[in-house]
Amino acid sequence: MLRDVIMAYIESNVESAFKMCTGYEGGGENRLADYATTKVELDEEVCLGHGYIVELAPGLNITYSDVTFKHPTSFTEAAQDYFGACLAIEGQVEVRVSGGSESITIDKDKALFFVCHQGELDFRYDTSRTKFINFCVPKSMMKSLFEDDADRHFDLNCFESVPVTTDIIKNVDEIFRSKLGKTANNLYLQGKVLELLALLYHNMHREVTVCCGMTPRDMDCIQLAARIMEERMESPPSLIELSRQVGINDNKLKKNFKIVFGETVYGFLSNKRMIKAGELLAVGDLSVQEVAHRVGFKHVGHFSKKFKEQYMCSPKQYRRKSVHAE
Repeated sequence: MLRDVIMAYIESNVESAFKMCTGYEGGGENRLADYATTKVELDEEVCLGHGYIVELAPGLNITYSDVTFKHPTSFTEAAQDYFGACLAIEGQVEVRVSGGSESITIDKDKALFFVCHQGELDFRYDTSRTKFINFCVPKSMMKSLFEDDADRHFDLNCFESVPVTTDIIKNVDEIFRSKLGKTANNLYLQGKVLELLALLYHNMHREVTVCCGMTPRDMDCIQLAARIMEERMESPPSLIELSRQVGINDNKLKKNFKIVFGETVYGFLSNKRMIKAGELLAVGDLSVQEVAHRVGFKHVGHFSKKFKEQYMCSPKQYRRKSVHAE
């Protein structure tokens, strides 16, 4: 919810903490940032990080933010005609709505679905790193979801905590992995935003079941396996070791992992390595060889080949593009 944070600072007369760089031509730490139309730079005295806004169509946009505040921070914003959802990739933030008695926590397991005609929102960040993807849609688009639902009224504000299911996780992952050209990708991302909106709306006020007959314990094991592979990408465990760590046999691990994430364990690892490599190269503090080793490649030539397959340019070209964009 970086846009909300920006507006809160502006309302507080400290807008100098943020710089909106419009006319941005891409070049960031992931594929979504490559398509950004606006980059948000932050004052390092306040927090570390940045954000990217991808304008897809009038009233339809995606905001990706990666921020770490130096102190626990709270912002209040007066919002109007604000429709969409926010999902956490890493970390969490608490949101309190004016007049509400309880706050809503957005994290990896819970997204925020919002219809705000007018209201005041309070956003509370701690000092941990937070990565979010936020999307907004036109009022007419959001209203169409409510037309056949007698139990919900579009004219009222709606702020709902929604379970993040595997189909939602897969959708967000696909947003970051798109390799299409700029024009085709714009249409692709519009479709993904609509799909996310429909999935989140569908998950509101319903009991979410695990997929394909998996027990809640099975699902927890698969989610743990994914976290282990991502956190240990420099030196990942074997499938046998991983299955022992999460508490299920390797055949069940392979089968259920493919069901949940739509790819193999090592396909998932390869994708996460490329995402992390892009982030490290964009910072520019490490050499290509150091980045390769940091994400688990012993040979820089193999790393460069895989990176070019993902980003359609060499690691050095990607880093020059990112540094130039700064």
